[in-house]
Amino acid sequence: MLIVMTHGDFAKGIMTSARMIVGEMRDTYTIGIQPEMSLEMVQEEFRKLVKNRKEGEHLYVMVDVMFGTPCNVALSFASELENYTIMSGLNLAMLVQFELDGMVPVEKRVESALAEGKSQIIDVIKAFREQNQTNNE
Repeated sequence: MLIVMTHGDFAKGIMTSARMIVGEMRDTYTIGIQPEMSLEMVQEEFRKLVKNRKEGEHLYVMVDVMFGTPCNVALSFASELENYTIMSGLNLAMLVQFELDGMVPVEKRVESALAEGKSQIIDVIKAFREQNQTNNE
């Protein structure tokens, strides 16, 4: 089970984009924290989703920024949940890789998603110029 939890409507938007690339994503849910939501409301929404988890199933949570409200809410459940991973720094490449690795063991799936997400954070113009320079040598 995957919960994508972010500030505002980012979670819904990134899920729409991911579905354009990988198709339908089962057992994936979103929580978009809105300004009018109290901390208790967010925790209750999270708790409701977690109740849908199958016995023994791993719970993955992807959040937008470390130690923002989405991350802090997810972290507040760490002591009561088993088979639980929280990943921060959500981007589209990370989410797509995670979905493509659906049958990969937990540790490798998390590692692969985080690595792909990080690999996409680059200065494109600089990389393009360096590639052209290498090709011209």
